[in-house]
Amino acid sequence: MSIRCPICLDAFGGTCEELPRISQATALNCDQCGRFSVSGSLLATEAFNAMSEPLRAALSHRLRLAQNQSEFPVLTTTSFQDFLDSWKLTTPAEQIRNLIEIIGDHLVQTGVRLPRLTPAHCARIGSVNIQRIRQILDDAETGGWIRYRIHSGGVDRLDLTLTGWNEYEANKVGLRPGNYGFIAMKFGDPILEELCRDVIKPKLKAALNIDVVDLRDVSRAGVIDNLMREQIREAGFVLVDLTHDNYGAYWEAGYAEGLGKPVIYLCEQSKFDEFKTHFDTNHLTTVTWDRSDDEAFIAQLTATLKRSLGLFA
Repeated sequence: MSIRCPICLDAFGGTCEELPRISQATALNCDQCGRFSVSGSLLATEAFNAMSEPLRAALSHRLRLAQNQSEFPVLTTTSFQDFLDSWKLTTPAEQIRNLIEIIGDHLVQTGVRLPRLTPAHCARIGSVNIQRIRQILDDAETGGWIRYRIHSGGVDRLDLTLTGWNEYEANKVGLRPGNYGFIAMKFGDPILEELCRDVIKPKLKAALNIDVVDLRDVSRAGVIDNLMREQIREAGFVLVDLTHDNYGAYWEAGYAEGLGKPVIYLCEQSKFDEFKTHFDTNHLTTVTWDRSDDEAFIAQLTATLKRSLGLFA
């Protein structure tokens, strides 16, 4: 049964189909947002139904990035509140990068120009409405990255210029880093959580004016693989805490190392002194921490970041 999507309100002209329910949640397949489920309690909240246009666009963008063949992103009152606490719109520069990636991916996979921008593409770009999409297209063409044809039916035959291909390849390997750091760590350890929340994030912001985010700052709703890759790819540097020998943290470190990102390893002092970390990492730059001396830890971490990012100059 076709319904109006409760997230995007079919902003880019797509349709939304209601699927068989998952537990007590409504399951939907939206041309723009993708497949997701939303709890009945969330659907009844005023905050959800009164979302502004930018808020809806940001949530639609996150849902589109969280698509996976086997799992639905799940929206509940808790995950929606997490989203409200951390949401932001993609910047015009990010939207142009997303547009270049969409066109480039299509060309690599098919060998032909992208016929048109679909509602799914528009959500992935991250623009608020069709007027902003058109502005992004104009800016990308003016910048010399893309070519496209305009006609009475809209825009089609999107292609990349040589400059656009260079930008596409640079974006794919993370050579256009953002102005934030990403931290990979085991969640659920109260000592490490407190260190991250009360020391690492605020102290680095105060010392270097750099935000540090973890995956929960991006989204707790749904499949996170694509979101994680995007955040690491666009980060200026990556911090990886190996205190718990967390497999996920090691994977994220390897992904970041493969992209050529500055990666700085962290570990609790006594654990590092006794057991080190895996032999492939224990000889790499590692800043150890001890909750009895936060100031020494953050001073060493700040100095290490300055060296790694060339901030002394």
